[in-house]
Amino acid sequence: MNIRNILTLGCGLLAGLTALTGCSDDESYDVVGSSANRIFLNPYEPATQENQIYNTPAGVFGLAGGAFNVKAQYATNATITVGAEVDNSLVEAFNAKNGTETKVYHALPEQALSALQVTPAVIRPGQSVGDTTLIVNVPTEAAASLTEEYYVVPFRLKVENVDKGDSPYTPQLRDTFTTAYAVIHNAGSDYVYTVGSFTQINAIVNTPVGVFGGVDAEFNVAVRANGDAAFTVQAEADNSLIASYNQEHNTSYQQLPADVASKLQITDGKIDAGKLQTSPGVKVTDPTGAAKNLQGSYLLPLKLNFVYPNGTKAELPAAYLIIETKNSFIKDDASELKGAKGNGEGWRAIDCSADFNPATFGSLFAGGWNSRWALEGDEDTGHFTVDLGAEKNLAGFYLDSYVLGNYNVDVSTDNQTWTSLGNTDGHQPVSKYDENWNQQSEYVLYGSVRCRYVRFSINFDTSGWAWGYGYYKAISGLSLYFE
Repeated sequence: MNIRNILTLGCGLLAGLTALTGCSDDESYDVVGSSANRIFLNPYEPATQENQIYNTPAGVFGLAGGAFNVKAQYATNATITVGAEVDNSLVEAFNAKNGTETKVYHALPEQALSALQVTPAVIRPGQSVGDTTLIVNVPTEAAASLTEEYYVVPFRLKVENVDKGDSPYTPQLRDTFTTAYAVIHNAGSDYVYTVGSFTQINAIVNTPVGVFGGVDAEFNVAVRANGDAAFTVQAEADNSLIASYNQEHNTSYQQLPADVASKLQITDGKIDAGKLQTSPGVKVTDPTGAAKNLQGSYLLPLKLNFVYPNGTKAELPAAYLIIETKNSFIKDDASELKGAKGNGEGWRAIDCSADFNPATFGSLFAGGWNSRWALEGDEDTGHFTVDLGAEKNLAGFYLDSYVLGNYNVDVSTDNQTWTSLGNTDGHQPVSKYDENWNQQSEYVLYGSVRCRYVRFSINFDTSGWAWGYGYYKAISGLSLYFE
């Protein structure tokens, strides 16, 4: 580089430095970049917010709009108020991105749009985050016009004031994060829903000691929200549904005989003012016991209607009451142990098959791992009778063994006339743990049976692994429960 070029470059630098030092002393111009305090929606929250309403004949429940948080780039020296302006030109693009053939987002109808309320968000001095949310909401009265399933309210932020106080920054919208969508899902069709099973089974069990069970069913419904409205659930029998139920479930339930059906009592359910669930629900009872003499399995379908305070009715799913009759002593729906477990005192084994040695029967009550009555043969069936020493009221029973298949239990007061309590096949015992974590199991009876003799007729499982091991080839527990 020659001397002339060096002198030229030096003069240029000097002229630039002189220009910089000639700037204004006003501090507001010392800020590098924009002088705007950018206002925007919280970028860490969804720009699309969906809220659910229930537009029903009893009123509109829920928020028909949305609530959004706004922020400022810098803490402000003055109160900033941020509102919103609806822009329905965005509805088409929103549908293109989020809609489907079955889910179409509609713009608000005129009645709802003209009534739309916008509650501005407020950012207080010294803060950069609004201490209130921006709320867009269709008031309840106008929300009654929202009859479609989905609506979208697209809006853009709007700074309501530009007061910057003594700050050098003027509130202005940011280029991004200033558009949001309030989606309104009208779930009015889902306002009423069923509670619990709408297919219930009532069992009527005939036993030698009486008839147990009967018809007593209750079907409940609930609403998603409520103000002070009261509702009714009307019910009536509808036998036309029996054929379709049987076909759908591959069953063969019969229609109740007319003389029995006419004596059943069907009462409507009700939801009291301000409540959410029926109390009572729709009930089916048998006050005269007309169903106790039935034999077989029957189906009673119920047609239900939900009645609003203004008389409007909405059909509910049908309820089904299955009435099954059977002969058994074992209570399949028992949930608790019944009676007190006997300790074996005064008991003895009589009438034993070759597998059982009555002389070692007492070992069943030795306690711990020694509580076992070893089998002494290889037959796949066996039997023994327990003499209790005196008549007692038997409430339940249970045999424990690794080699049991199933077994039948019979009882007698004189060791001559016997009553069968049934076979365990297809039944489940109740099992509970006591305070020492010992498991107690019992086949619970519908009603206690008077007896002195209890006979067990056993089908052994000879194919399992335990059959080949002497220690496990045994009865390891005998439980008899008394009331």
